[in-house]
Amino acid sequence: MVEDDYDSEFRYQGHPIASLHGLDKANRVLYTGTFSEALLPSHRVGYLVVPADLVDAFRAVRPAVDRCPPTFQQRVIADFLEEGYFPAHLRRLRERLRASRDMLAGYLIERMAEHIQVLLPDQGINLTAKSTGSWSSDNAVSSAALKRGVVVMPLSRMNVISTDRSRLLFGFSALSEQEADTRMRLLAEVFSCKEFVDY
Repeated sequence: MVEDDYDSEFRYQGHPIASLHGLDKANRVLYTGTFSEALLPSHRVGYLVVPADLVDAFRAVRPAVDRCPPTFQQRVIADFLEEGYFPAHLRRLRERLRASRDMLAGYLIERMAEHIQVLLPDQGINLTAKSTGSWSSDNAVSSAALKRGVVVMPLSRMNVISTDRSRLLFGFSALSEQEADTRMRLLAEVFSCKEFVDY
C-alpha cells in the first residue's frame, strides 16, 4: 500500500491524524511525501520511506527513475533538518496559512453567504464551499469566475462516483490580502449578477 501523506504538516486544530505508515505493524506501507509545500516547489524534492527489506530493491530501481537527482538541494534540506530549523519553520508557516485560511473564509462568508456555505478545513491548503441552493453546477460557476480572472476549482471534476456538482475548491496557500479582497469581490459579482448558466 502507498500512503501519500499530503499536507499533514499543515494541521491547524485538533490532534494530528495518525498515518497508515505509523500504524502499520507488518511493514506493508510505502510512505511518500514532499518538501514542495513546506519549503519551495522549485526544489522538487520528495521522499519515500520503505520497509527495511525493500531498501535494496528501491535503491536498484532509483537510477532508472531519475538519473539526475537534485543533490545540492537535497544537501541543503538535509542540513536544514539536521540543524533543527524545520519545526520552527513549520510553526511559522502554519500560523501564516491559518491566517490566510481564515481571511479567505471571512471574505466568502461576508460577501457570499447567500450562495455558498464555507467548510473550514482543520488541515491542508485548500478549503471547500458548497451551494446553499442558489446554484447547482460547480462547472458553470467555475467557468463564469474564470472569465473574471478568478480560478475556482469545481470539485465534480475530481469525483468519478458522486453526482454532487455543488462544491467548489479554493486554494489559500499563496494568497495575499489584496488578492483575496479583489478576487472575492469579483466572485461575489458572478453570483449576484447570475453570470453563469446553471445546468
